[in-house]
Amino acid sequence: MKAAVINYYGSTDALEIAEVQTPQVDPNQVLVKVRAAAVNPKDTFIRKGRFKRLSGNQFPQFTGFDFAGEVADVGTNVKEIELGQSVFGLLDGFKGGACAEYVVADRSQVGRLPELASFEEAASLPLVSLTA
Repeated sequence: MKAAVINYYGSTDALEIAEVQTPQVDPNQVLVKVRAAAVNPKDTFIRKGRFKRLSGNQFPQFTGFDFAGEVADVGTNVKEIELGQSVFGLLDGFKGGACAEYVVADRSQVGRLPELASFEEAASLPLVSLTA
């Protein structure tokens, strides 16, 4: 799959669209086919190295924390989320991964897409809502 990655801390030149392995779900996780993802100041700060104590020094690093899409796979312990369901969510921590064709998230990080919201609208909400 394709994903936006950071190859080193620095300017936008550090960003690249790379071919990476599609993530696999653990028992309590959900795999989402990403239809929309948001980029926030947090992503820029990570790329510039401002949070390297939290994001680490191993590269490549994945970008993006907010996402919306359709459930492509569920872990064996996930009962409340169904294949094909439209969802949105927010990855916690500093590892990212939403700016990709697929993202894996804990079931607690994923919610049902509101009926009147588009994928783009839903992906734009999580982190900025928490920040506000």
